[in-house]
Amino acid sequence: MIGWEFPPNITGGLGTHLKELSTALGKRCDLHVFIPGAEDFTERYSDFTIHQVKTKRIKNIYEEMGTVKDYNKEVVKRVIKLDVKKPIDVIHSHDWLTAAAGIELKAFLKKPLVFSLHSLEKQRTLKYTDNYPSQMERAGIEQADAVITVSNMMKKILLSDFAAEEKKIKVIYNTYEERAFERVDVTKKYALKKPLIVFVGRLTAQKGPENLLYAAKKVLDARPAYFVFVGTGHLLESLKKFSKVLGIENHVLFTGFIDEDEKKSSLKAADIIVLPSKHEPFGIVALEALSFKKPVILSKNFGALELVRDAVVVSGTSSDALAAAILDLLCDDAKRKQLAKKAGEAMKKLPTWVDIAAETIGVYREVI
Repeated sequence: MIGWEFPPNITGGLGTHLKELSTALGKRCDLHVFIPGAEDFTERYSDFTIHQVKTKRIKNIYEEMGTVKDYNKEVVKRVIKLDVKKPIDVIHSHDWLTAAAGIELKAFLKKPLVFSLHSLEKQRTLKYTDNYPSQMERAGIEQADAVITVSNMMKKILLSDFAAEEKKIKVIYNTYEERAFERVDVTKKYALKKPLIVFVGRLTAQKGPENLLYAAKKVLDARPAYFVFVGTGHLLESLKKFSKVLGIENHVLFTGFIDEDEKKSSLKAADIIVLPSKHEPFGIVALEALSFKKPVILSKNFGALELVRDAVVVSGTSSDALAAAILDLLCDDAKRKQLAKKAGEAMKKLPTWVDIAAETIGVYREVI
């Protein structure tokens, strides 16, 4: 298994997915996971072996693409050495970040390649660019023996935009399992008042935080509320400035990067959770939000809606639609309670990571 991030060094759902899937897979096969990190080491982690490859920390991946390429080259060398000691059966790489290593190892070792796609370059940047990431996505799809993607929404894009072979695309959903956390009193820490509307995610155009900020102005024109933006990203400073332009800075908090305990505490403290992504092939954060049994507002762009429907779904990501949905919930206690109850019920029906590992093993068996 070749990944790019792993907790605690994560920027999105990919790192969480890799950890949870590897933990479950390790109980069923002899699994070796390669990730970048500050130092070289190999050690047993849970039920699998983790190989950390010393790699420079990247601030802007587009300005330091050479680091990604160097990491892939080093992984190839190390996997080849591993194969000499104990022959491997399957290579599994994730997203464009590790596609090059997977493709080269398949050719050199003559072993099958499984390629997981969690999102696409054009979804992250909201524009089509024929750059290295998009080229590696296409190469991975073409060269892989099986392609795993996280929703039927994503599968349709692979079929239409990449002319992928339908028979080798496998849809395996993500999931979310609750974990204990140390609660932080965020309302006291940041002097927040109720009601709290919380956003969690990277502050990038893909996640739609600017539309929620516009919506916050419209909500605050109608009634008191407090908005909390949990996360960081290249839009952080511009969003802070824009909140001042709108005159709502005293009712908006940007936490920047915070640890898992505080992030979960923010979700726990929320009265409403809003996730207005413009493109979200799955969106584990939607399941995480629902796990706190809170009313959740999602854009229609979440692949996770193929699994759960117990959220308020706005047809677009416009500020008008978001403001209307927020105000509707703020004014209807009974509806908020009903949604909270349904969220709890929906979470009980989700697959487990053990289920997802079993499906993944099934894909491995098909290509061996």
